[in-house]
Amino acid sequence: MGVELAWVEGFDPIPLIDIEGMGDLCAKTAVEELKIQSHKDAVKLDEAKDKCYQMGFDKGVMKVGICAGKRVEEAKPLVRKQMIDEGTAVPYYEPEKEVIARTGEACIVALCDQWLLDYGEENWKNSVLAHVKSEKFETYNPKTKHEFVTILEWLKEWGCSRTTGLGTRVPWDEQFVIESLSDSTIYTAYYSIAHLL
Repeated sequence: MGVELAWVEGFDPIPLIDIEGMGDLCAKTAVEELKIQSHKDAVKLDEAKDKCYQMGFDKGVMKVGICAGKRVEEAKPLVRKQMIDEGTAVPYYEPEKEVIARTGEACIVALCDQWLLDYGEENWKNSVLAHVKSEKFETYNPKTKHEFVTILEWLKEWGCSRTTGLGTRVPWDEQFVIESLSDSTIYTAYYSIAHLL
């Protein structure tokens, strides 16, 4: 990998996050639990990384900085904003792994302008959640109802447009096409308020 041992020897890791059940050095804990012996243990290293990221986000508590004592889930957007405001960071996105289209071809992922539906807007979300949790909302299987609640809690902004391909033009911005998974839902929402716009 081109990293010399001398570059990393003699440094103690600085604990930033405390995770229930994993302590404040979760990578070390995961490596020991999975008995990882080498950087060549790629499968186990991926497993360790996934566990640390997930547990850190779900159960981690910040130990330092402006968010000390806060859960990682709360702290992440605050630290991000602080760093961008200070000019010590810029927004950057990349896929975790290769993205493959339904056709089997590798995709090139790019950050593009697009329209988003804000499903995380508090008034809308709370209204829909109240309905889904009410006696009026019935599903064939209780698991389905649980999935609705889980997704409503998780879903924030959802890309509903793209710039290329066949499809219906976005009514308020003709340069975009409605993303195919949103095509069946966006018109229902749009035409309910179109006369007010």
